[in-house]
Amino acid sequence: CLPITIDVGTNNETLLNDE
Repeated sequence: CLPITIDVGTNNETLLNDE
């Protein structure tokens, strides 16, 4: 997984997609 946990607000789609 990419370190975008902090950017969950902006990278919401990426976080869900990556997970």
